[in-house]
Amino acid sequence: MGLPAPLAEFMLHEHKYRRIEGKVLFIGRQTVYLTDQTLDVLLRRHGLKNLAAGPVEYDNETVEGKKYHRFITDRYFMKTLGVENVSFMDVTKYENADIIHDLGYKVGKSLHNRFDFIYNGGCLDNMFNPAVALMNMSKMLKTGGRIICMESAGSWNWPYLMFSPGWFYDYFTVNGYSDCKTYIAAYPNDEELLLGPWNMYSVNMGVNKSGPSPEA
Repeated sequence: MGLPAPLAEFMLHEHKYRRIEGKVLFIGRQTVYLTDQTLDVLLRRHGLKNLAAGPVEYDNETVEGKKYHRFITDRYFMKTLGVENVSFMDVTKYENADIIHDLGYKVGKSLHNRFDFIYNGGCLDNMFNPAVALMNMSKMLKTGGRIICMESAGSWNWPYLMFSPGWFYDYFTVNGYSDCKTYIAAYPNDEELLLGPWNMYSVNMGVNKSGPSPEA
Protein backbone atom coordinates (compact mmCIF):
# COMPACT_ATOMS: atom_id res chain seq x y z
CA MET A 1 0.00 0.00 0.00
CA GLY A 2 1.12 3.52 -0.50
CA LEU A 3 0.70 7.25 -0.28
CA PRO A 4 1.12 8.48 -3.87
CA ALA A 5 2.50 11.99 -4.29
CA PRO A 6 -0.86 13.52 -5.41
CA LEU A 7 -2.62 12.00 -2.38
CA ALA A 8 0.14 13.22 -0.06
CA GLU A 9 -0.56 16.71 -1.39
CA PHE A 10 -4.28 16.07 -0.87
CA MET A 11 -3.50 15.37 2.79
CA LEU A 12 -1.64 18.68 3.01
CA HIS A 13 -4.82 20.35 1.73
CA GLU A 14 -6.79 18.50 4.41
CA HIS A 15 -4.28 19.54 7.07
CA LYS A 16 -4.71 23.20 6.11
CA TYR A 17 -8.50 22.79 6.05
CA ARG A 18 -8.44 21.28 9.53
CA ARG A 19 -5.26 20.40 11.34
CA ILE A 20 -4.38 16.69 11.55
CA GLU A 21 -3.35 16.00 15.13
CA GLY A 22 -3.67 13.57 18.00
CA LYS A 23 -3.40 9.83 17.42
CA VAL A 24 -3.09 8.71 13.80
CA LEU A 25 -3.57 5.20 12.41
CA PHE A 26 -2.36 4.02 9.01
CA ILE A 27 -3.94 0.83 7.72
CA GLY A 28 -0.76 -0.87 6.55
CA ARG A 29 2.67 0.68 6.19
CA GLN A 30 2.64 3.22 3.38
CA THR A 31 5.30 3.81 0.77
CA VAL A 32 5.34 7.61 0.46
CA TYR A 33 6.32 8.51 -3.10
CA LEU A 34 8.10 11.72 -2.07
CA THR A 35 11.75 12.61 -1.62
CA ASP A 36 12.58 15.07 1.13
CA GLN A 37 13.22 17.72 -1.56
CA THR A 38 9.81 17.16 -3.15
CA LEU A 39 8.17 17.28 0.26
CA ASP A 40 9.80 20.65 0.98
CA VAL A 41 8.44 22.01 -2.32
CA LEU A 42 4.90 20.86 -1.46
CA LEU A 43 5.06 22.23 2.08
CA ARG A 44 6.17 25.63 0.78
CA ARG A 45 3.47 25.56 -1.90
CA HIS A 46 0.83 25.25 0.82
CA GLY A 47 2.44 27.66 3.26
CA LEU A 48 3.37 24.94 5.76
CA LYS A 49 6.54 24.55 7.79
CA ASN A 50 8.34 21.26 8.32
CA LEU A 51 7.71 20.53 12.00
CA ALA A 52 9.74 17.32 12.18
CA ALA A 53 12.47 17.31 14.80
CA GLY A 54 15.62 15.41 13.89
CA PRO A 55 16.98 14.09 10.59
CA VAL A 56 14.99 12.95 7.58
CA GLU A 57 13.86 9.32 7.81
CA TYR A 58 14.31 7.36 4.58
CA ASP A 59 12.14 4.34 3.87
CA ASN A 60 13.94 1.01 4.18
CA GLU A 61 10.97 -0.80 5.73
CA THR A 62 8.25 -1.05 3.08
CA VAL A 63 8.71 -3.43 0.16
CA GLU A 64 8.42 -0.66 -2.43
CA GLY A 65 10.46 1.82 -0.41
CA LYS A 66 13.44 -0.52 -0.31
CA LYS A 67 13.56 -0.45 -4.12
CA TYR A 68 14.15 3.28 -4.31
CA HIS A 69 16.26 4.17 -1.22
CA ARG A 70 15.25 7.82 -1.49
CA PHE A 71 11.64 8.13 -0.37
CA ILE A 72 10.71 9.42 3.08
CA THR A 73 8.92 7.18 5.56
CA ASP A 74 5.22 7.37 6.31
CA ARG A 75 6.17 8.17 9.90
CA TYR A 76 8.37 11.09 8.87
CA PHE A 77 5.66 12.48 6.59
CA MET A 78 3.33 12.77 9.58
CA LYS A 79 6.10 14.25 11.74
CA THR A 80 6.47 17.08 9.25
CA LEU A 81 2.85 17.98 10.08
CA GLY A 82 3.59 17.88 13.81
CA VAL A 83 2.09 14.42 14.42
CA GLU A 84 4.29 12.22 16.63
CA ASN A 85 1.76 9.56 17.64
CA VAL A 86 1.39 7.28 14.60
CA SER A 87 0.38 3.61 14.68
CA PHE A 88 0.34 1.05 11.87
CA MET A 89 -2.08 -1.86 11.54
CA ASP A 90 -1.51 -4.82 9.25
CA VAL A 91 -2.39 -8.48 9.02
CA THR A 92 1.27 -9.50 9.50
CA LYS A 93 4.53 -8.01 10.79
CA TYR A 94 6.30 -8.18 7.43
CA GLU A 95 6.59 -4.37 7.17
CA ASN A 96 6.97 -3.73 10.91
CA ALA A 97 3.40 -2.78 11.78
CA ASP A 98 2.87 -2.36 15.52
CA ILE A 99 -0.79 -3.51 15.59
CA ILE A 100 -1.34 -6.94 14.03
CA HIS A 101 -4.97 -7.60 13.14
CA ASP A 102 -7.02 -8.86 10.20
CA LEU A 103 -9.66 -6.18 9.59
CA GLY A 104 -11.98 -8.83 8.19
CA TYR A 105 -12.66 -9.71 11.84
CA LYS A 106 -13.94 -7.48 14.61
CA VAL A 107 -11.38 -5.36 16.42
CA GLY A 108 -11.12 -5.66 20.19
CA LYS A 109 -12.65 -3.02 22.44
CA SER A 110 -9.17 -1.82 23.42
CA LEU A 111 -8.96 -0.29 19.92
CA HIS A 112 -12.40 1.36 20.00
CA ASN A 113 -12.59 5.16 20.03
CA ARG A 114 -8.80 5.42 19.97
CA PHE A 115 -7.71 7.39 16.88
CA ASP A 116 -8.27 10.95 15.68
CA PHE A 117 -7.29 10.30 12.07
CA ILE A 118 -7.22 7.09 10.01
CA TYR A 119 -5.70 6.67 6.55
CA ASN A 120 -6.57 3.61 4.49
CA GLY A 121 -4.32 3.52 1.44
CA GLY A 122 -5.91 0.65 -0.42
CA CYS A 123 -6.55 -2.41 1.75
CA LEU A 124 -10.28 -2.87 1.10
CA ASP A 125 -9.87 -3.83 -2.55
CA ASN A 126 -7.81 -6.84 -1.42
CA MET A 127 -10.30 -8.13 1.14
CA PHE A 128 -13.19 -10.58 1.12
CA ASN A 129 -15.08 -8.64 3.84
CA PRO A 130 -14.49 -4.93 3.09
CA ALA A 131 -17.69 -3.83 4.84
CA VAL A 132 -16.48 -5.41 8.09
CA ALA A 133 -13.17 -3.58 7.71
CA LEU A 134 -14.93 -0.25 7.18
CA MET A 135 -17.05 -0.84 10.28
CA ASN A 136 -13.90 -1.64 12.24
CA MET A 137 -12.33 1.64 11.15
CA SER A 138 -15.40 3.51 12.36
CA LYS A 139 -15.19 1.78 15.74
CA MET A 140 -11.52 2.73 16.09
CA LEU A 141 -12.19 6.38 15.24
CA LYS A 142 -12.89 8.92 17.96
CA THR A 143 -16.01 11.06 17.75
CA GLY A 144 -15.14 14.02 15.56
CA GLY A 145 -12.28 12.13 13.90
CA ARG A 146 -11.61 11.73 10.18
CA ILE A 147 -10.98 8.91 7.73
CA ILE A 148 -9.42 9.12 4.28
CA CYS A 149 -9.89 6.06 2.06
CA MET A 150 -8.22 5.52 -1.30
CA GLU A 151 -9.59 2.53 -3.18
CA SER A 152 -9.79 1.19 -6.71
CA ALA A 153 -12.79 2.12 -8.82
CA GLY A 154 -11.42 0.56 -12.01
CA SER A 155 -9.45 -2.46 -13.13
CA TRP A 156 -6.02 -0.78 -13.20
CA ASN A 157 -3.44 -2.94 -11.39
CA TRP A 158 -5.89 -5.84 -11.02
CA PRO A 159 -7.72 -5.07 -7.76
CA TYR A 160 -9.66 -7.93 -6.20
CA LEU A 161 -12.63 -5.59 -5.70
CA MET A 162 -13.63 -2.34 -7.41
CA PHE A 163 -15.78 0.18 -5.54
CA SER A 164 -18.51 2.58 -6.53
CA PRO A 165 -18.07 6.15 -5.20
CA GLY A 166 -21.59 5.87 -3.82
CA TRP A 167 -20.71 2.86 -1.66
CA PHE A 168 -18.41 5.00 0.50
CA TYR A 169 -20.62 8.08 0.47
CA ASP A 170 -23.70 6.14 1.57
CA TYR A 171 -21.86 4.32 4.34
CA PHE A 172 -20.44 7.47 5.91
CA THR A 173 -23.56 9.63 5.59
CA VAL A 174 -25.94 6.93 6.84
CA ASN A 175 -23.69 6.41 9.87
CA GLY A 176 -23.73 10.05 10.92
CA TYR A 177 -20.46 11.35 9.49
CA SER A 178 -20.49 15.03 8.57
CA ASP A 179 -18.61 16.86 5.81
CA CYS A 180 -18.31 13.77 3.59
CA LYS A 181 -16.53 14.22 0.27
CA THR A 182 -16.02 11.78 -2.59
CA TYR A 183 -13.55 12.14 -5.46
CA ILE A 184 -12.64 10.19 -8.57
CA ALA A 185 -8.99 10.35 -9.64
CA ALA A 186 -7.94 9.48 -13.20
CA TYR A 187 -4.44 8.66 -14.42
CA PRO A 188 -3.16 6.84 -17.55
CA ASN A 189 -0.27 4.76 -16.19
CA ASP A 190 1.60 3.58 -13.08
CA GLU A 191 4.03 6.48 -13.10
CA GLU A 192 1.24 9.05 -12.93
CA LEU A 193 -0.60 6.94 -10.36
CA LEU A 194 2.37 7.22 -8.01
CA LEU A 195 3.88 10.58 -8.92
CA GLY A 196 1.06 12.50 -10.61
CA PRO A 197 -0.47 14.49 -12.01
CA TRP A 198 -3.97 13.19 -11.31
CA ASN A 199 -7.17 14.48 -12.81
CA MET A 200 -9.38 14.69 -9.71
CA TYR A 201 -13.12 15.16 -9.92
CA SER A 202 -15.30 16.02 -6.96
CA VAL A 203 -18.45 13.89 -6.96
CA ASN A 204 -21.47 15.67 -5.51
CA MET A 205 -23.59 12.71 -4.44
CA GLY A 206 -26.31 14.95 -2.98
CA VAL A 207 -27.30 16.59 -6.27
CA ASN A 208 -29.56 13.70 -7.23
CA LYS A 209 -30.11 11.57 -4.15
CA SER A 210 -32.38 9.12 -5.97
CA GLY A 211 -30.07 8.76 -8.97
CA PRO A 212 -27.45 6.12 -9.68
CA SER A 213 -23.86 6.39 -8.51
CA PRO A 214 -21.56 7.93 -11.12
CA GLU A 215 -19.43 5.54 -13.12
CA ALA A 216 -15.70 5.79 -12.52
